[in-house]
Amino acid sequence: MRLSEITTVLVAFHQQGDRNFTTCYHNHAAVYWRAEFPTLVSYSRLSEYLPSVLLPLCAYLRHCFGSCRGYQFH
Repeated sequence: MRLSEITTVLVAFHQQGDRNFTTCYHNHAAVYWRAEFPTLVSYSRLSEYLPSVLLPLCAYLRHCFGSCRGYQFH
């Protein structure tokens, strides 16, 4: 899988509202998103890729939300 595909799966997990990432991956990505991600890997292989995605994901989220000025409530 590409870096962008793994990042998309992680962002979608947070939008789905599932309790854990394993359930989201098995119920949504492996079943419904197979056509969008033709190189979808198994969950165990994906868990090996997750540490390498952390820095680009943080940079993306930092770009989306900008810098903090004072108190912020989400």
